[in-house]
Amino acid sequence: MLKKFGEKLPEIWESELLKSEKKKELLRVLIEKVVLKKRGEKEVEVDVVWKGGARSHFEIVRRKEDVLEMEMKE
Repeated sequence: MLKKFGEKLPEIWESELLKSEKKKELLRVLIEKVVLKKRGEKEVEVDVVWKGGARSHFEIVRRKEDVLEMEMKE
């Protein structure tokens, strides 16, 4: 049953079946921790450690607006 849920999760996530609040609750159950590492002005490395030990790694580029907003807050 869990395997079927996992296979359908992207479809469920994009549909209107899960409200934002429920998506947040689900993420809290699935994710152990998230580590962000700043690389340069706009680049950020994101490491997600899932409950159970699996890991995902992403490299993202922040939008210029986000960078300016963060600079103003600091």
